[in-house]
Amino acid sequence: GLRFVVLDTVTDECGSLFCSEGTVDDPQFGWLTQQIAMAEDMGQYIVVLSHHTLRTTRFVSTDPTEQPIHHGLRVERDNPDDPQSTSPAPTLEELYCQHPNVLAHIAGHEHENYIRHHTCDDEESFPTPGPGDFWHVSTAAHIDCGDDARGGRPGGPHRPGLEAPAGAL
Repeated sequence: GLRFVVLDTVTDECGSLFCSEGTVDDPQFGWLTQQIAMAEDMGQYIVVLSHHTLRTTRFVSTDPTEQPIHHGLRVERDNPDDPQSTSPAPTLEELYCQHPNVLAHIAGHEHENYIRHHTCDDEESFPTPGPGDFWHVSTAAHIDCGDDARGGRPGGPHRPGLEAPAGAL
């Protein structure tokens, strides 16, 4: 069977009207860990859903009740110079790599369509220890086809790979 788990990665204490990065606090990370363990015991696979992608779950929280915070990745393999986790706590990727029953993390924050296979121990650069592997799926928050729904720009930057056939709209 499948177990779908939804995370709340929205940050509300950043001190600004606009908080673009997400975070997972320690209580929620503990809950997710329990959900994965229960699913393993029941022979279930896990699909995790959240608003923020793994590479945008990296907000630095100042709320002491949320410590330690957990980020999505330790290293962004496509751009290793892009700072990711500043927390010593385990990342979501590190948790997923420890559990072969985690199939995917699906998110939409970036308004970009891409799929990345995390092979954990088998990564050529920056391997993440663990027997698992999982898929990270980023999808637009809504269907972007025809003109870019975020500004009416044909071929806009937020929708690579998702094109409507000519005359479909």
